[in-house]
Amino acid sequence: IKFSYPKNLLSPLSLSYEQTSDFCTRLFVFGGERNISETAEATTRLKMLGDKDYISLKGSYGKPIIEKSVVFDEVYPRRNSVVQDVVVDSNGNYKIIDRTIDFDLSNYLFDGMSAKIAFTSGYLVGYEFEISYNHAERSVEIIQQEINGYVCPNSAMCPRIGDSYVFLDIKMPKEYKDRAQKELKEKAIEYFKNKCVVAIETSISVRPSWIFQNDINIKPYQEVTLIDEDLNVNEVLRVTSVVYYPFDDPTYGKKVNID
Repeated sequence: IKFSYPKNLLSPLSLSYEQTSDFCTRLFVFGGERNISETAEATTRLKMLGDKDYISLKGSYGKPIIEKSVVFDEVYPRRNSVVQDVVVDSNGNYKIIDRTIDFDLSNYLFDGMSAKIAFTSGYLVGYEFEISYNHAERSVEIIQQEINGYVCPNSAMCPRIGDSYVFLDIKMPKEYKDRAQKELKEKAIEYFKNKCVVAIETSISVRPSWIFQNDINIKPYQEVTLIDEDLNVNEVLRVTSVVYYPFDDPTYGKKVNID
């Protein structure tokens, strides 16, 4: 059931909310820095698609703008994939093969930076390695480095088929940036709903003639939609209480207030 004024309400909505330390009406949102900046010192971060780097509460309900910000470091342009094969040459150098790689890394390098690989599962999870890429073979040679006194990768700490990984410190094609920006907005909306917006409370008086004509019976715990264009509200709320007024008129038993 949808309620709005003047369609079936006796008066416009009057909303209230309980402000908490997390509450805000405007949330600025930023993603990670990886695969965004050309230098390690830069502080450029991924932003959401569109002209704005924030999301706002629907209407301010007569309250001042309250701004907060959140950073999702884990969201950046990236290609999540898995190792399909592993090749080790006579010198102990490791190459991973991934025939699903759909772009030539050599065309997406930042000036003065080396492309890297980071494993997100397996024995090398959490480590980053510089790489040499061969697009014809779809092979990624991992440049060995010393980790805790050992040269890695080695026979004990090495990539294996099925390990997941991402490329780092490369520009990434546009479709990957677009995908990351979409993911960022989805995370932002979810965060905003769960952390920044508190429950809205209101009490409404329903127009008796509308109740009578439509034979409506409102019950506690029922979900209803409240609409107010002036407040930019279109929200589903749960009824907590219903009060009927048995006045001596043709709508006897139908006049109702809802909280």
